[in-house]
Amino acid sequence: MELPESFSPALIPDLLRRGSPFRFLNRGRSMSPFLRPGDTITIMPSSPDSGKVGAGDILLFQSEEGRWLLHRVVRVVSTGRFLTKADAALRSDGELKPDQIRGKAREVERGGSGKIYRLDSTRTRRRNSLIALLSRGELKIAGSPLFRPFLKIPLARRALRFPKWVLTRLLFG
Repeated sequence: MELPESFSPALIPDLLRRGSPFRFLNRGRSMSPFLRPGDTITIMPSSPDSGKVGAGDILLFQSEEGRWLLHRVVRVVSTGRFLTKADAALRSDGELKPDQIRGKAREVERGGSGKIYRLDSTRTRRRNSLIALLSRGELKIAGSPLFRPFLKIPLARRALRFPKWVLTRLLFG
């Protein structure tokens, strides 16, 4: 999810350098159904040196093009890098270098209901790891030469994402 334009990206490095958590209102759909428009997300400074980063974690990072993104780690690569992907996407962002990581989502307040999900709890980390596992499966199927032609069909793309969508809705309302 790209951070909303009304939120000044120029503030992010200063906030994170100071160690200050910050919150913003999600407007994007790239992390749907886990993060929804209207959810408030709390970001904490993080890097591989300051805490464990694993599959399922949602990281704030700067892409190689300089865009701020908030995507899920779907796999930790043996080289110390991370493969990230938006939940609603069928392609990965590519490998994320540790020095691109600026923060980690710590909490999600569900818009409307006010329900709060602490992303650092053992239970939530397990749930998010399961979502990451399904995301890896999506990447394998979408990358398959046999399935690739079907990606042009909207229903086929939805069918591929459906198991993860159902699981996310069951686990996180």
